[in-house]
Amino acid sequence: MDNAVRAGGAHPKASDRLEMMGQKPKTPVNVKKADALPPMTIRFMSVREYATHRGVRHIDVRRALAAGRIHLSDNGLVEPLQADKDWAATAIPLAPTAHAATVKDASGRPVTFAQARTEAELLKQQSQRLRLAKQSGELVDRSKAINTVFGLARRERDAWQGWPARSAALMAAELNIDAHRLEVTLDKFVRDHLKSLADVTLDLR
Repeated sequence: MDNAVRAGGAHPKASDRLEMMGQKPKTPVNVKKADALPPMTIRFMSVREYATHRGVRHIDVRRALAAGRIHLSDNGLVEPLQADKDWAATAIPLAPTAHAATVKDASGRPVTFAQARTEAELLKQQSQRLRLAKQSGELVDRSKAINTVFGLARRERDAWQGWPARSAALMAAELNIDAHRLEVTLDKFVRDHLKSLADVTLDLR
């Protein structure tokens, strides 16, 4: 038999066995080892180049160097990858802006600095308008106006209270009636009239 192994003979090769089984041996493929990657080249930058890289002024980079936020390599240049990490790690948090920070007004209500500044500007404009109105005579001092009105009312009251005594005798002679009785009657009605006027409220708001 073709596939018999002779006594004392060598074992058939794998390719011979495949041929005896009716299969063709596969052509061996030479597998090459993966080419080794070339070593990474570190790129260095000058201070100005790194400033352009970060989008800042070169003086900002120099300040970061002086503050120890980033460092120069032994060759006196900036290694951007490491510098970027150091820059981010030592970044100073921004303070709240004027629009975001808040204060409290007189009533304790929280308002932003922008709102407080706007209200201050409105108060300033209002004060200016009031000053101009006062200078032009369109506006008078409230306390002065109140004192003037009450002074006029007091003088008016005193004049009316003295009127019956001054006029009763003349009126009695004109009407041919008792002067004393007329004075008492006039005084009563005048006082009732003045009392009704005292109930009038003066609003100078």
